[in-house]
Amino acid sequence: MSVRHHWKFALLLPLLASACADTSRVSSDTAAQQSSVASGTMSTEELQKSLQQREIEIASLTQRVKVLEETLTRTAVGQQTGSAALPAARPEETKTPQIPVQTAQEPNSEASAAQPPAGQPETPAGSGTLDEGGLTALERTLVREGGLLLPEGAIEVEPSFSYLYQESLRGINVVRGDETTTEQFNVREDSVEASVTARIGLPWDSQIELTVPYGYVDERTSVAGTEIDRDIHGFGDIDIGLTHQLLRERGWVPDVLAAVNWTANTGKGDPNGSDGVAIGSGYHSLQAGLTFVKSQDPLVFFGGLNYLARLPEDTSVGRFDPGDGVVLRLGTALAASPYTSLRFAVSQIFAGKASSNGQDIAGSDTRAASFEIGGGAVISDRTLLDVSATIGITNDAPDFQFAISLPTRF
Repeated sequence: MSVRHHWKFALLLPLLASACADTSRVSSDTAAQQSSVASGTMSTEELQKSLQQREIEIASLTQRVKVLEETLTRTAVGQQTGSAALPAARPEETKTPQIPVQTAQEPNSEASAAQPPAGQPETPAGSGTLDEGGLTALERTLVREGGLLLPEGAIEVEPSFSYLYQESLRGINVVRGDETTTEQFNVREDSVEASVTARIGLPWDSQIELTVPYGYVDERTSVAGTEIDRDIHGFGDIDIGLTHQLLRERGWVPDVLAAVNWTANTGKGDPNGSDGVAIGSGYHSLQAGLTFVKSQDPLVFFGGLNYLARLPEDTSVGRFDPGDGVVLRLGTALAASPYTSLRFAVSQIFAGKASSNGQDIAGSDTRAASFEIGGGAVISDRTLLDVSATIGITNDAPDFQFAISLPTRF
């Protein structure tokens, strides 16, 4: 060892001697305390406080020994490289870790339970909290989609509001003498609807649902430079449905739910009458189908296949059959967080030809496809805010629809 490094070890020896002395003192103090406890001169509470003080001193000694080791390592490196060792922090400048002193008193269990876990922000009361059943925004969205049932005895009321716009170019055959010409006219329709849906959980994995709508329709028809404006408002078609869960998800098997819906012809107006404006379909209908739900965290895939039977009606010109249809819906929902969810869905309605007095009406069959994007957010311990926008893909589908609803659990 070179002479120029002797002074560094001369400085380190007092520090090392001090650490050894402190260690010896801690050991002797601990032995003395154990002897005091054995003789009964020291209480248990005093021993606990003393042991906690020893822990603080041991942590301090450990830090000082660590500093000594780093200093010796840097000195050895300096000897090999011929450069001066890096300066080390003095033991007295090292911060002593603070260990909180706990008393022998039992902690308050209620106060501890009220504190959130470390690193987790506190949730303001009444804002964005999950309900008592622990349902997330995704699960509440699945209830709206018919892919999840309410527990037995649970009640959910969902007020909703929707706006729909549709514009179509139609044609009518006009006979003038021996010639038949087709005149086109443009029809624009604005429809606003407010509805209330009530769901009740039933025994045997079942649920009943009732929807009562009230709407306003404004229709403007442009023919040969003339515009005809007609509007109507009133109650729409009341719908009642029953859903039952057939299978529960297990492995590759999805949840399977069966539903039956009856729509009554309670809407105001007659779509086949002279004015042609109505709220509702104008027909009694029965719809039955299956809904499939498969989860793959954080996504849930759902799909539905339904058959729609629209019952014939007697009109002033004879018996009119609007034709049956098949409804297909496919979509996925994403759990962005326990409090928010996103969903994307495509719907397709294949409607068959209508008939009058047993004769099919040419061109009356339709193909209405639409794309929907929506999201849900838990805004209170009982209420979900759901917003969606739907864009028509085919000419037979509405051009645009916006809807907002507030399902509330009781």
